[in-house]
Amino acid sequence: MKTILITGASAGIGRATAEHFLAKGWCVGLLARNIAPLEEIAAGQAGAVVLPCDVTDASAVEAAFKEFMGKAGRLDVLFNNAGSFG
Repeated sequence: MKTILITGASAGIGRATAEHFLAKGWCVGLLARNIAPLEEIAAGQAGAVVLPCDVTDASAVEAAFKEFMGKAGRLDVLFNNAGSFG
């Protein structure tokens, strides 16, 4: 299974991208500050990995990446869509 990690996945372009890749059967790391929209996107999606994280906090980004790698095993694509990245 191909994998993608999307920052800013809770709304707008990030959310649309996440929904597209989930529909295609990818493992999708959903990374954003607000967990509620991430859980909404992930509902019923076996390939979704919810990763609440503030990308301006380097240690939080590192922890989220480690969690994603632990579940997905690899990273094929990084879609850096957040307004800022630590």
